[in-house]
Amino acid sequence: MARFNTTGIHSGGLPAKIAGIVFWGMVMVGLLIALLMLHGRDRERMQQNAANARLVGRELEVLMAQHPQAPLQSERESLLKVVESLRGDLAFEAVELAGTQGALLLGEKKPGQESVVLTLHGVSQPGAAEPVPIRMTVFFPDRNRVETEQRKRILLSIGLMMMAFGLILQQILQRLLSRPFFAMVDAANRFADGDTTSRFDERRSDEFGFLAKFINRALDSIVQQQKELRAALARATQSEAALSGEKERAEVTLQAITDAVITTNAAGEVQYLNPVAERMTGWTHAEAHGLPVEDVVRLVDGDGGPGCDLVRGCLGSNSVETLAEHSALLRRDGERLAIEASAAPMRNDSGEVIGAVMVCQDVSQARKLAHQLSYQASHDALTGLVNRHEFDRRLGELLGSAKAENKWHVLLYLDLDQFKVVNDTCGHIAGDQLLSQLAVLLDRKVRRSDTLARLGGDEFGVLLEGCDIGYGEKIAETLRQEIADFRFVWEDKLFQVGVSIGLVPVTAESEDTAKLLSAADAACYMAKDEGRNQVHVFYGHENSGKKFGEMQWIARIHKAIEENRLRLYRQNIAAVSSSGSADYAEILLRMDGDNNTVVPPMAFIPAAERYN
Repeated sequence: MARFNTTGIHSGGLPAKIAGIVFWGMVMVGLLIALLMLHGRDRERMQQNAANARLVGRELEVLMAQHPQAPLQSERESLLKVVESLRGDLAFEAVELAGTQGALLLGEKKPGQESVVLTLHGVSQPGAAEPVPIRMTVFFPDRNRVETEQRKRILLSIGLMMMAFGLILQQILQRLLSRPFFAMVDAANRFADGDTTSRFDERRSDEFGFLAKFINRALDSIVQQQKELRAALARATQSEAALSGEKERAEVTLQAITDAVITTNAAGEVQYLNPVAERMTGWTHAEAHGLPVEDVVRLVDGDGGPGCDLVRGCLGSNSVETLAEHSALLRRDGERLAIEASAAPMRNDSGEVIGAVMVCQDVSQARKLAHQLSYQASHDALTGLVNRHEFDRRLGELLGSAKAENKWHVLLYLDLDQFKVVNDTCGHIAGDQLLSQLAVLLDRKVRRSDTLARLGGDEFGVLLEGCDIGYGEKIAETLRQEIADFRFVWEDKLFQVGVSIGLVPVTAESEDTAKLLSAADAACYMAKDEGRNQVHVFYGHENSGKKFGEMQWIARIHKAIEENRLRLYRQNIAAVSSSGSADYAEILLRMDGDNNTVVPPMAFIPAAERYN
């Protein structure tokens, strides 16, 4: 249901329009009243000016009668005082007297002034038979200026009155019209938004209440009709759904899914290909319809040989068949796609097999990504060599083959000498470049069956498969010489690095990979202690065992420090003579070992001193 647009209603609306009509009507009435008032004021002003002029004339006649002899000249000062005293009350600006003796102007005469002319009773003059009349002209303010001021006052008064009337009218209309009107609009909008319980307020006894009752009855009727319409529509929808064929629904579903779907009849002939299957096989539905499924869906194994006939196998076994791993689909254009597929029989209501449906999924990207992730998990990102994790795994395989087949292998542990000089001098970028170049150099000197790995930092490992100690020493010496002859150039600097190599045989008597790596590390450290840039073979004799034992103590010392297992002992030093002397004591260091034992200093102090 459409929603009412209340923007115009709330900004203007019917109540505002009514108020506007009344307001402008009052303005027109006010203007007419102002015109009539101005017209009446004009006549009133003229009458008032005439009356004021007569008052001025009487005052001047009285004064001139007291001095009949040449009053205009002899009583000039007296006349001016009288005029000045009357000017403020009677609202005139000047008086001009004219007689036989001349003219006298009292005040300021200006252009545009309104004037009233009167004739004063004459005064007796010497030698005259009758009194001589005097013509008096009284000048009042400019008519236009007076009218302008009057218009301003009248319009200002009318404006204030209209504003007050408008505010009062607004409040009245707000109470009588706007509030109930907007309430009805809001109720209508709620109903239009879907609130079928929204109704108009019927409590008012005026026309709004009557209209609300009428509209509420109409809304009740609409709601009831909507309910009936929805029920009828639901029944119609159910009927339509019941009449829809299973084939149509199946085709719609097959069109929507993202996997390739191929259906066949009981003879294995293609009946349907969805759009994904068309793109995957290179065949259109029209071209493939009726062809044997093996001509359209050509499956090959991981080596490129003919794959199994999945649909035929499904129809023959009357069960679900799944494609073997690493199989692929050979498209019509010859391109191979890595896929995963399964085929299931289709049955009718009686349970008879009427065909098969094959579902294929393109997993080329997934397999490529899995291969990439597997490679990244087992290779070093900088050098491309095997990483520590993969090296440990392959070492475990060699150790297993050594124990199972009594074979000999060799483990080499390489630690670069002077590598820190390159890092500190030229930065880590130069160090990374040196490691990459050395990885290429070393890889050329090992066999394809061997494993070269970067174990971390500037350390490398080599697994020589099927190799005895003598041949292993030759290869180790070859690697050492290659690195010693190598010159690394960075910008304008030339560096020569060496390598210390520890060699450990991998035999059936070897315990585990951890011990092998520890032994190789110990042999490498012995090569460094003996002068660096040489190969040391770990035979397990006394000197090597001592070095290996010292290296084992390093981890135990660090752990004891972290666990606060170092103890101080005090041993007093007393003089053998009886003469009194200061007491002395010797402070001794011990370590708390496992199983509540105390480790003496000579067991771990030499290792701590050797390795700082």
